[in-house]
Amino acid sequence: MTNFFKKLIAHCANLFLILLFSSVSLLAVPTMISYQGKLTNSNGVPISGNQTLTFKLYSTSNNQNVWTEVHSGVMFINGHFTVMLGSVTALDPTIFQESLELGVQINTDSEVSPRTPISSVPLALQAADSQRLNGL
Repeated sequence: MTNFFKKLIAHCANLFLILLFSSVSLLAVPTMISYQGKLTNSNGVPISGNQTLTFKLYSTSNNQNVWTEVHSGVMFINGHFTVMLGSVTALDPTIFQESLELGVQINTDSEVSPRTPISSVPLALQAADSQRLNGL
């Protein structure tokens, strides 16, 4: 076998390994949840500026707080904001084995009512299916 073919085979093997490992990382389950909202005052006027948001996940079976995360300095533009839940306090995947609701508190006000039920998304349904199949 010529030196050219040996190098070609080595390069192809390297390319295969790079593609294999990058596809594995693309399939990793995300560990954060994107959350967007809109905040208005009692007259319906959108809030702007920086606010502190406290997020809590509660078990619906016993109303127990199972996770808390505080986001300080969240920028509100015309009432709209976006945060990544789990970016400050890691989300333990085991808490999602039961029904949960999300509570949101703005600054020092009372928690917004009603709480938001946490529902599944397509990626989570796919992950659950893979788990039942033991990765097959």
